[in-house]
Amino acid sequence: MTMHQTDVVEWSEADALDGWYVVARAHELSAKKPKRRWVNGMPIALYLEQGEVRALVDRCPHRGAPLSQGRIRDGRIECPYHGWQFNGAGELCAMPCLTDAPPRVSAKTLKVSVKRGLVFVGIGETSERPYLNEGFSEVSFWRAVKGRVTAPLPDALENFLDPTHTIFVHRQLVRSVKNNNRTTVEVTTNEHGLVASYFGEGQAGGVVSKIMNEKDRALSIGRFVTPNVAEVEFHGPKSVNFVMTGYMTPTRNGQVEGYGLVGLPGPRWWAWIKFWVLYPWIKLVHAQDKSILEAVADNDAAFNSRRKRIGPLDVVRPFIDAFLRGKPPPPGQTRRTEMDL
Repeated sequence: MTMHQTDVVEWSEADALDGWYVVARAHELSAKKPKRRWVNGMPIALYLEQGEVRALVDRCPHRGAPLSQGRIRDGRIECPYHGWQFNGAGELCAMPCLTDAPPRVSAKTLKVSVKRGLVFVGIGETSERPYLNEGFSEVSFWRAVKGRVTAPLPDALENFLDPTHTIFVHRQLVRSVKNNNRTTVEVTTNEHGLVASYFGEGQAGGVVSKIMNEKDRALSIGRFVTPNVAEVEFHGPKSVNFVMTGYMTPTRNGQVEGYGLVGLPGPRWWAWIKFWVLYPWIKLVHAQDKSILEAVADNDAAFNSRRKRIGPLDVVRPFIDAFLRGKPPPPGQTRRTEMDL
């Protein structure tokens, strides 16, 4: 794979791969009114049935009405057009005005998994369970956050994992412009994605780093898990300081709904306080990323082109593109790059 001469690959929602996609935070759902969400251009109806999250393709098999515009009656979702009622398994249970038993008709259902306050739906062939970072016993606190951006999925994933843009887009917020530490990055592919390990960053120096009391960053890790997970870990000399897992869900019309899990170590009460101090800054970082990604998308539309070049420091993008094309690179492939961060 040529690192410097390839183009960024064109991508659309129709190209999305099978997998688990986050569609909501669990507290957003109710047993009274369904909610509509989108995954890869497909609408989904979400609701609670006896406390369990149910997900149906948001189309009544009778006349095609959106089930999400109906209501929940006795744990069943009721179509707003003719009142057909379906249970969480998609089975037609009741049909108003019918004097006989209802016919065997089903709405299409989707697999659901609720983890750490996030609702995942399984599209097509999936792994047994969604990806979660469970590698650190010292991470005692996880908190779900949410954002949205108009950008292609590969751009959103790369942005999450790219350290070089932070010097300019998040000046003094994520990384100090005064730093100039020679850093070695090793990108290693595996069966499910890649791991990018950054050695020698030293002190990041930004506001966020100072809030985390991050005196020295011994190791940073960026992780991509196909098809839609990007994750960063910041490690001090002794333990992990910060973990954030981003779940990127392409919705429709070029938008990506991003859900994040922020993980912090230490006593839970202290991690809770630290999160709420960090949260406004996390929102500001997202707003800055959203602004630059949407400016790029607007420019792509103006020039009617997404043709771009892969630069020598775009260490993860060629691999992300390869995985999303359904042509993953061989596992165990490692590439090393030097950069100043």
